[in-house]
Amino acid sequence: MKSLFESLLRNISVLVLGLSLSPTSWGAEVAPVVIAVSGAVSSGGNESLSKGDPIELGTAISSGDQGGVIIRPVPGQGLVLDVNSSAKITSADVSPGEGGSARSSGIELVNGHTNITVAKATTGSNQTELKMASAVVTSSGGNFSGFSDSNGNQNAVVYAGSAAINVTKGGSSAPGSKPVILRPGQVAKWNSEGTENILEVLDLRTGTISESLNGNLVGSRLATPAELQAARDSFLAGLSAFGVMATTEQKLEFAQIVADINKVLQAAGFGALPPFSGWILFPNLGDQPLNIPADFASPVEP
Repeated sequence: MKSLFESLLRNISVLVLGLSLSPTSWGAEVAPVVIAVSGAVSSGGNESLSKGDPIELGTAISSGDQGGVIIRPVPGQGLVLDVNSSAKITSADVSPGEGGSARSSGIELVNGHTNITVAKATTGSNQTELKMASAVVTSSGGNFSGFSDSNGNQNAVVYAGSAAINVTKGGSSAPGSKPVILRPGQVAKWNSEGTENILEVLDLRTGTISESLNGNLVGSRLATPAELQAARDSFLAGLSAFGVMATTEQKLEFAQIVADINKVLQAAGFGALPPFSGWILFPNLGDQPLNIPADFASPVEP
């Protein structure tokens, strides 16, 4: 009898193959697809999602205290919605071109946590834009998490590749502002209740904080133990999702990132990060992470 993990992987492969279209047949807009579900996850407040379901653009996707879902917004991208979270996929486009397809998605995090993987395109382009209460995070290759709570506190954490973040007020950036580039091991923090577009980026690999105003660096300093602990907690909060989505190459690169972070944490009196094998969002899949990117987040034309 096949294990649940083996059956799920087989079904995912069938689903992905069935949805693989030639570049010339793609329309400008595509329907995001549910790849895997754990627990109860609803769409539009009523409908319970299942593997293979299409997601209507602009519809709220919500999870409970034991629910999580993996969605493919467009070929080459993956989204994990964590427990007690809500998000909307506002756009999903694939347009053919002479240099390859242009793939893009727009995602709005209403509350909670989402983790997003974007395969770096070798032909054409591949980009996602995550809108939060007072920031926009974009990536054209990598893995990052966005967090938002009811108190206006927001975080962005990068685990692989890079992401660019613009802090906004009233839905728009200040004149002359520019994005701040986040690298693996960096945790960005800001608050939507503030009056200025101030962004703090704590680099767990060095233990330092950079402070930016409208994207311009205004200062840097060593992080306090309390700030290190808060950043460590944010970093850990997204690891289960990253463990599900990470490619083999990303895991190999991540090993050195973890080694650097552990040196900083242990020097400050904190324990090391837990083993990578413990970071599983979907416990019913067993001890092996669901290596979805091998099937649907290929860096080449799907």
